[in-house]
Amino acid sequence: MGICYIFAAAPVSDYNHMNIDKQKDDYIICADGGLKHLKYLGLKPDLIVGDFDSLAYPQGEDCEIIKFPPEKDDTDMLIAIKYGLLRGYKDFILYGGLGRRIDHQMANIQSLLYLKTKNARGKLIDESHQIFIVSNEQIEVKAIEGYHLSLFSMGDSCVVTLKGVKYPLSNSKVTNYFPIGISNEFEEDSAVISIEKGTALIVLSKD
Repeated sequence: MGICYIFAAAPVSDYNHMNIDKQKDDYIICADGGLKHLKYLGLKPDLIVGDFDSLAYPQGEDCEIIKFPPEKDDTDMLIAIKYGLLRGYKDFILYGGLGRRIDHQMANIQSLLYLKTKNARGKLIDESHQIFIVSNEQIEVKAIEGYHLSLFSMGDSCVVTLKGVKYPLSNSKVTNYFPIGISNEFEEDSAVISIEKGTALIVLSKD
């Protein structure tokens, strides 16, 4: 399978981070007002979902459209994620999910956790951030010039080993009430993050 791209409605001031080269197996979902971003990029959605509170019901779109009532448990982003999972996708890139209301941002971060529970992975991306979840695993994160790396425990605590950065950790307990993992700096071409006995939120932030 390819990548499932989801576009939500948060404002975007610079579209350079949305450099999508859509491949045959990729799938694009617009969550409500995210359609405006796709139109700016000149891309066609495969599916549009939402309650259309931030976008009038789209007319004349040559794709599947699924409308939901405003009184619902799932956010538009989570609805889009669930449809991507139903179509078999395991890799998700989420645009337009940061930079407006903090409650919506928190909901979208929780949606990354939802993906983890479904053995899938997602990344929230905007002009200045890349955000993803690491849970009971080791990953390598390539250094990006001008970006810091921050790490936060998503549960009571997690055990972290962190290499390739200015402030490394070795089997260290990181809790959710002391932000020791903020604003680290890359010292090598990539950082190696190992999370044991827990789940961590990784945030790459541009200066």
